[in-house]
Order: sequence, then structure tokens, then C-alpha cells
Amino acid sequence: MGAAALAAGGVTALSGGAAAQSSASGITSNGVTVSDDRGQVGKVTIDPSFDLNWSGFDDAVAKIMVVIEAAVKPNGGSWSNYTPIFRMTPWLDPGGHSGSGLNSTGPGTTGHFHVNEKLSALIASDSRYAHYHQTDWNAKPPRPVPRPLEVTNRKGRPGYEGANYNYYGGSASSYLGGGSLGHAYNAETNLVENQGLPLVNNLPTVDAGYYGATANSSVFENTTDGSNQTGQVALRYTFAFLRANMSYMKYKYNNGTAFSDPQAAAAASNGTFEASDIDTGNSAVCMSNGQTSKNYASLQSQTALASILSTVIKFDVSVTNQAASATSSGTSNTGATGYGQ
Repeated sequence: MGAAALAAGGVTALSGGAAAQSSASGITSNGVTVSDDRGQVGKVTIDPSFDLNWSGFDDAVAKIMVVIEAAVKPNGGSWSNYTPIFRMTPWLDPGGHSGSGLNSTGPGTTGHFHVNEKLSALIASDSRYAHYHQTDWNAKPPRPVPRPLEVTNRKGRPGYEGANYNYYGGSASSYLGGGSLGHAYNAETNLVENQGLPLVNNLPTVDAGYYGATANSSVFENTTDGSNQTGQVALRYTFAFLRANMSYMKYKYNNGTAFSDPQAAAAASNGTFEASDIDTGNSAVCMSNGQTSKNYASLQSQTALASILSTVIKFDVSVTNQAASATSSGTSNTGATGYGQ
């Protein structure tokens, strides 16, 4: 089994001169090593932490979209295509949040969102793990607890292309491309339970995850006795800073009761949001002229915007097939006697 930890590094984007800027730091990956009798790999996993910072935005940030994609390169082979392995969109708490591995200034035109411990530990501390989104889930057994994200495993990439997405009117391409995904608990019911897709990184209770591994770990298999082979994993992180919408304002500023209009919602935020910051439909990307599409390729093509960050981190997967050997020991307990004795 392999594991990849993320430590330090970063990417910075600037937009509109020096007025609006953002950065993501805390993202590099160490290589992993597996030594096995048969040169096999069970899983390659990651459990990232990262710091996000923004300042001078024209729109107040209310949510942060985080997407992690992965690709693999076997020893002597070519890179696979990127496949998403995880997505989440945490909503920023008014007044900020400190503790349980997260330090956040909350919503605003300037602030930060620092994941100070492993992502799995942060998600495990989410209060939503105490109850389910839907009452009919109460009769079901608890969902898996948060855990490191599986980049590769022995189940491999889920068969997205052969699945049915009628539950939300989508398709495999829109699901993988970041179109309308519905909720993570919809994916658990419709794709995992009903169709058997191994979405090992889906965490429905906190409405995050959605995806499985990017490849089967056999791509790193080393079948040559007594040798070492090294493959690679590439991780592509994309972060998008999002505006508020009326649903966000309803739950964060009015105890679940809808506001009559953006003006009323803005007034309840005590100056954090202006009415022009609040969308009546889906949340738009900050300073993007109203773009509400969360298509991953589209976001990655617009990193000149301070509200969109994307970076690629690579690490090695080194696999040793231990040399075969055999030894023998013991004694024949020999003896001899003279003739006739």
C-alpha cells in the first residue's frame, strides 16, 4: 500500500493589477515506495492539507470549490487522461471558523481558508456526520467514515461511461466534467447502491466526494524479480472562489428561512455582502461576469482570474519486487561402524 502526503508549495494568480489576488499554498507530494514479494500495489492514497488566501476581491467570497483530479504514468508507459477523484464546496461560516483543523476568516472580499490537518480528519469533524440529509437515511447503516482519498486501488476507475445518470438528467461526460452533479448522497444511492460503481472517495454525509480512483493499481505492478520500477502520479488541484446565492444566505443568515430578495439578505449580513454580491440562482464564480458553470476545463482555462487557481503536483511510485531466494539447513546425523560390528 502506498500513501502520499502533501506538505508545502504553491501557486499564485493575479487579476486586475495588484488589487485582487489569491494564492494556494501547502501543496507538494512526496514519493511513495512499495516493497512486495510479487511487486504489487494495493492502493496509492493522498490526504492533503492546503492554505487558500484571497484579498481585494470585487465580490465577497461565500463558498470555495475544491476539485482534485489524477493521472498516472506506469514505468515506461504514457500518461493517462486526468480523471476527477474528489470534489467539495464548503460554505464559509459567518464570523469565521477556528479549530478542528480548519481556520477560516469566513465570507468576505478578503480572507483565508486554511486546512491545517489532513483532509480526512477535517471532514470527520464536520457536525453533519451526526445526522443524515434525508430522513429515509436514518434506517440505513452509517456511511463510511472519512478516509484518505484513493488515487489508485485494485477496483480501478469506475465504469462511468456505462452508468445511467437519468436521476439528474446528466451524462458521463457532464458528471466527469463537473456539470450538474446533484448531491453526493444522490450519487451514493443511484451510482453506488443501485449500479455498483466503486465511488470509493464519495462522502455523502457531508455532500462531498462524488468519484472513485483514477486507475487500477496494477499499472504500477513490477513483475521482474529482484528489480525496482518507478511510475508517477500527477495531481491537478483546482480551486474556485464562489459568490453567495439565496440558498446560502437562507441557511447562513436566516436559520433556514428564505429571504424575500437579495436586498433583504444583504441587510441581514451586516455589511459582509452587498445585494449585488448575491445570485438568485446558482452561485457564480467571483469576478467572472456571472459565470455559474463549474465545468473543470472551463475553470482551468480562466486562471488569469484571481478567483480561479489550478496547479499540478507530481510524485513517484517506486515498486520493488523482492528477489526470490531459498535456503536449506539441517543435518544428516551420519554415522559409521566397523565391518561385522
